[in-house]
Amino acid sequence: MIVGRAKVGRYEIERHVASGGMAEVYQARDPATGACVALKIPHDGEEIWEAERAGAALQIELSRRDARVPRVHEIGDGDERFVAMEYVEGEDLSRRLQAGPLDWREATAIAIELCGVLATARACGAPNGEPGGIVHGDIKPRNIRLQEGGRIKVLDFGIAKALRQTRAETRNLYGSVPYSSPERLDRGHVDYHSDLWSVAVVLYEMLEGRRPFRSASDAELERAIRSGAAPAPLEREAPPAFAAVLRKALAPALVDRYASAQELEIDLRAVLIGETARAAADDASTPSLAPLAVPVPPAIPEDPVDEPDATRRTVTATNGAADPDATQRTHAPGAQPTVDEVPDPDATRRTAAADPVARPEAQQNGGASPSAPRASYAQAGETSAPLQASPGPIPPGPPVPALASPAAAPAREVSARPGAAPPWMQRVRWKTIAVFVVLFFTAREFQALGSAGDLRSSLPSRPRGEAAAVWNEYRRVMPGHVLVNLSGLGGAVRDWMVSHADDLISRYRSDTPTIYETGWRSAEGLLQHAAAIDPGSRRIQARLEFCRAHLLRIAARDAKLPDESMSRYDEAVSRFERAARLWPGWGDPYIGLAQIYTYGKRDPERAAEALAQARNARYPFGERETVLLGDAYRLRAERRWAGSTDAFDANQHYRHLERIRDDCARALEQYELVPSYAGVSRHLRALRRRLAEIDERMRALSGDPAAEPAPVWPAPSAGQ
Repeated sequence: MIVGRAKVGRYEIERHVASGGMAEVYQARDPATGACVALKIPHDGEEIWEAERAGAALQIELSRRDARVPRVHEIGDGDERFVAMEYVEGEDLSRRLQAGPLDWREATAIAIELCGVLATARACGAPNGEPGGIVHGDIKPRNIRLQEGGRIKVLDFGIAKALRQTRAETRNLYGSVPYSSPERLDRGHVDYHSDLWSVAVVLYEMLEGRRPFRSASDAELERAIRSGAAPAPLEREAPPAFAAVLRKALAPALVDRYASAQELEIDLRAVLIGETARAAADDASTPSLAPLAVPVPPAIPEDPVDEPDATRRTVTATNGAADPDATQRTHAPGAQPTVDEVPDPDATRRTAAADPVARPEAQQNGGASPSAPRASYAQAGETSAPLQASPGPIPPGPPVPALASPAAAPAREVSARPGAAPPWMQRVRWKTIAVFVVLFFTAREFQALGSAGDLRSSLPSRPRGEAAAVWNEYRRVMPGHVLVNLSGLGGAVRDWMVSHADDLISRYRSDTPTIYETGWRSAEGLLQHAAAIDPGSRRIQARLEFCRAHLLRIAARDAKLPDESMSRYDEAVSRFERAARLWPGWGDPYIGLAQIYTYGKRDPERAAEALAQARNARYPFGERETVLLGDAYRLRAERRWAGSTDAFDANQHYRHLERIRDDCARALEQYELVPSYAGVSRHLRALRRRLAEIDERMRALSGDPAAEPAPVWPAPSAGQ
């Protein structure tokens, strides 16, 4: 920092205004015109100055088109390096937010202004809609100056980048983590989507007075953003449409976000005037897929979505709880029930043949006879003996008629029992019950078949966000219904789950993958459901192993302890290899293996072998795969270069340098095939400097400083 009154170039410094990660900003005076200027003096470092100078040149272009960008007066590129630009009066948005959140109308108006700046930036140098334009790269409250009348100025283009006509993205290793998008944190790639993400974070912060993602450290914050964590819900009073707008603007997957600043601006203007935002009308992204990664039991997996049906599920109607009619059928029609069954009223009173002589005694005792206790045992299953007359002489009386045989008495009693239904009526009753049961189950089958048809016909139009609802409907319709099982619904739901999982997996095949941890977990959940329907499909199991391997790769990359990291890398390798065995001829697992051998294990030979297997499987190679092999050799060279050589003698040191030189040369060969890929030009410059330094050291060790350097091996072929 410059202290006291001083001059930089022709400008007289008056006071220090701000400090940043790349430069100091001063208020200065131009003695020639008396105008007040903002003087930006970069920190030491060639790379920082190159970024500042390039950003200032882009700011000149953009300020000619948009008054919301400060004008640049001069770029000092001599002994004193500086950027002199228009001094903007007003208050930074960051200082304004220290007093608390803004009114939602003011916040929306500021976000609309920012969208206008981004739309202008994207149009710069992009005729006929071709890729191009300017990326600011550091949109945050500190770089937004609020002026009177609701106007704004976007400051600090120090890390701005120009997008080439041939490539719609660039690479930027600088930036503010809280405002950086997942793909930027993951790979350093930036395009206009990166600025749109930052605008969404700023909008959230203006509405709530806090950022959507918060952690104790930058490392934890970066992991949260990269993993696709959902932002904290809005708590302050604002139109409900903001939730849908921010959910779309901060979606983890790039394809789920707004395609342009104009689209976001349209929705914000709709919210401002009370209309329905398009994000609220067609929002299909819900947090229901995140829990899909919960392990599923091998039989019918539990639904990972926390819904009432899933949490309260105990047993379905066909798994042991039959309908009332079926449970009451304890025996066939016309058969006598056993005492263990639930008998009809007649049977419950059947014990033994009644003795006519005992009836008067029973009537005299109020209906209870000495045999009553014995009858109760008989009802419980014990056989009672014939009733006996009490001992003693019988007084003389009129002659008693002869009794019928004991076997005939009960038959006459049953036929004469009042209220007893005749046998033909009992047979009709059981036939009626049987018909009712058949009709009931038939109606249930056709009702389930109709529900299955509705579900199947709706599948083509249902988005991936409804995976949990589809699975719940399938589980309600499918079990125990013969016609539904024959209708092909299971195959249709399985194919729907696999199709959406394949859509997520395909995002990993491009030169700039757009699938992150949340996407892999969503694909895993979809494939778990598909595997539950068709557990014998080897290709579904291969896809499932593939997704789990990538989740382990990400966990290994983020692990804090080296042993933990290598353990997870080893498990990921095992799962990638199993996926390849389950599905011979599928090249995707080999690309996953190549990534682990490159960035995790620093083993370029194994990485090259995996890439060769992927090529044999006809995997569609792109620039990324070429850069992958170059990274493998470069990273091993860097590790060897950083290793200690204190214990080496001259010969060992010379051989050590030769190995590093070979790795650098192989990396250089790969990078020269794709010089326009993001970040490759920087690697090419670094490798050439490293090779020159290695040659110098090798000449010194050989004792022949004037010797010519050894040729770079292997040399690129003539066709390359």
